[in-house]
Amino acid sequence: MKGVLSGSAMAACLLVGTVTSAGAQQPPPPPVNAGPMTIERIQSGFLVEPEAKATEFDKRVLPLVGVSAGWLYDRTFFVGGAGYALVDNNRDRDLSYGGVVVGWQTHGRRPVHVGARILLGGGRATLDTTVSEAVQPRIDIDPKTGRPIVPTVPPTPTFTNVTVRVRDDFFVAEPEVNASVRLARHVRLSGGVGYRAVGSSRFLSSSRLRGATATVGLQVGGGV
Repeated sequence: MKGVLSGSAMAACLLVGTVTSAGAQQPPPPPVNAGPMTIERIQSGFLVEPEAKATEFDKRVLPLVGVSAGWLYDRTFFVGGAGYALVDNNRDRDLSYGGVVVGWQTHGRRPVHVGARILLGGGRATLDTTVSEAVQPRIDIDPKTGRPIVPTVPPTPTFTNVTVRVRDDFFVAEPEVNASVRLARHVRLSGGVGYRAVGSSRFLSSSRLRGATATVGLQVGGGV
């Protein structure tokens, strides 16, 4: 009787183990698809962009070089700074400006992005300008006394125009619309057009300082 019970118990254990093993080997049920949801990793990083500009300055089209750098968040929002300087051999003409840059561009892995940004800051310009200078009349000296001869009618001073170099500081705001195309991983070629608006300066006319801009740059980094 004990042998029969022991055999039955052993058979039951084998059956339970087989069922448990078979259940463990079965694949888990597929997940329920609740809808068209896509999970994508946020890509952010430091972005640097050497730039070359053609800009209107003092009624001429002149070249500027500079660089912008900052943090590009989620390949969409940019916060950083930029600075530019005039490339010109004329000592009587100079321009440099820079400031904080805030920008936005379309998101995605598409090869072409479009966006906009604005620079807010300050600058310094040097230009030649014409001023009027008073020329005092000649004073004659009495050879006997060595004293100046005072005319009965005071002479009227004359004025002459003199060209001088003037250096002035100003506030600048430069909005820009741009586009970029991917050349390689983390490398994009960008181009844009904008306008440099300046605040009132102390000595130089703002009409000589403001002007349109055209920019070409090479974006490196930033998860782009």
